Amino acid sequence: MFKSLVLVLFVLSSILAVPAVYSSHQACGPGYIETKDPETGFVNCVFVEKVVEEIDTEIAGFEFADFQEHIQVVVNTKDRTSEIMVSLLSPNWQDILIPPKLEKAIFNSERLHAVIFTNEWQCALGVLTDPCILVQITREGLGEFTETIQKNVRPIADQIIMDSQFIGINAKFHSIIIEAAKPSEGKPALATAVYTTKVFPTPKLVSLIGNQLLDKEIRDSGGFYDVLNKFTENDFSVFSLTLRPDNDEILRTITVSITTTGLPKEMISDIINPLDLIAVSVPNFTGDEVYSSKYFSEGFFPLNSIFNVIVITEPDYKVKSVNGGLIPTIRSSADLQDSGWFFTSNSNGKIEGRYLFGTDSSVSNQDLIFSITNNKSEYLGVQLERPGEVTESESPEPPGGGCLIATAAFGSEMAPQVQFLREIRDNTVLQTESGTSFMTGFNQFYYTFSPAIADYERENPVFKEAVKITLTPLLTSLTLLQYADIDSESEMLGYGISIILLNIGLYIITPTILLMIVRKKIIQYWW
Repeated sequence: MFKSLVLVLFVLSSILAVPAVYSSHQACGPGYIETKDPETGFVNCVFVEKVVEEIDTEIAGFEFADFQEHIQVVVNTKDRTSEIMVSLLSPNWQDILIPPKLEKAIFNSERLHAVIFTNEWQCALGVLTDPCILVQITREGLGEFTETIQKNVRPIADQIIMDSQFIGINAKFHSIIIEAAKPSEGKPALATAVYTTKVFPTPKLVSLIGNQLLDKEIRDSGGFYDVLNKFTENDFSVFSLTLRPDNDEILRTITVSITTTGLPKEMISDIINPLDLIAVSVPNFTGDEVYSSKYFSEGFFPLNSIFNVIVITEPDYKVKSVNGGLIPTIRSSADLQDSGWFFTSNSNGKIEGRYLFGTDSSVSNQDLIFSITNNKSEYLGVQLERPGEVTESESPEPPGGGCLIATAAFGSEMAPQVQFLREIRDNTVLQTESGTSFMTGFNQFYYTFSPAIADYERENPVFKEAVKITLTPLLTSLTLLQYADIDSESEMLGYGISIILLNIGLYIITPTILLMIVRKKIIQYWW
């Protein structure tokens, strides 16, 4: 029973969506009407008469609906950044409608991992301003060489994007990116076909999606949908739609996210106020309360509205106190009756909590506030014992950490360059004992100076650009590890030493030789 509860909870909080808009020129089926947006030319089949179905997903005293709403606030106290996002998701075609032809194309593709549309800046390598449609295809069985994989992936992706008219005639093929497996994210080795399309601002995309994909009952029920619309007032907000097949269903996720850098130190010290963090990123966000959707007002749906907060901080920090209630453990539906914080991580530099509404329909600004401390005598007794999982006392110190200098240089933890460094670390280096030992020693040295450099980058744009240029040779050399087949400690040592020597050559020996040559030329010129 408890495993089912925890599974549901974790599924809700782990979805980081990225989405899509569509143009469908095929005839609309029964129950649909055809509409056309005069500005964009999008032609959509809009479902206007929802079939009423009884919700029969009842688990031991509480109900669980297909439609879910999720707010996530990630704050990094080390580099003073935050990423906030609002997601609306459902596997039910009646909740989030996509064209029938596209739905059929997705179901017919056995290798499809996900289809993602996003207007994120630099959404793929080689793409600057255009929105991306990313078709992620599992690489297994598609060949061993890059050219072979690309040749086999293109027809699969074209069938989903071009043949189904996923985004209309403006969709253009751009490239195919080979990606390594990401076990920590549950991703296999992928080949991602990249398509680009016309630039649309986030408010326009939300308007198209909200009015034509989301069911009218969901739109009219408010809740996190209203918060999502509020997020679009930030000019740098990012819209995304993700379609992820799962057996005989397609998980559909609509997300708007905002990344903010240079947060005031006083906001991320010992007091964590999630709504204040949102207010920094969202103009005119003055709400003292967050409401769950009225969609859930006719029953008890405690896991369908989740407010998730993740704090990345120093390893010795833990939860000190909470203003609202505290849910120590979840072992039955009775534990979900009350509202409050349920913490799933409280050590090793990561504090993660989910605020559960219980039987309440809203949560106040004050109840969302909690404090953290590095004083052991003030630690709050947060229980993290979950059957079948590693408890807090058993969790090893993670050798990873934040890429502070790269994050400050490229503006966000979500920047492709930062994600690339993280993937190399997590999926390659940390997979061996020697790599883990290296990262542990490296981090002890790295964090002695990186916060100061990161702060100076944020204060000095010229220095920030210089760091970007300086990091380019390192990023280039590390791409070699993407193509390395490392299966043993000796191979890790061999590749690691080679990369280190290569960078010594790039950063020390080569500049030294060039300096000596220039010096010699100058001496010859003057003498």
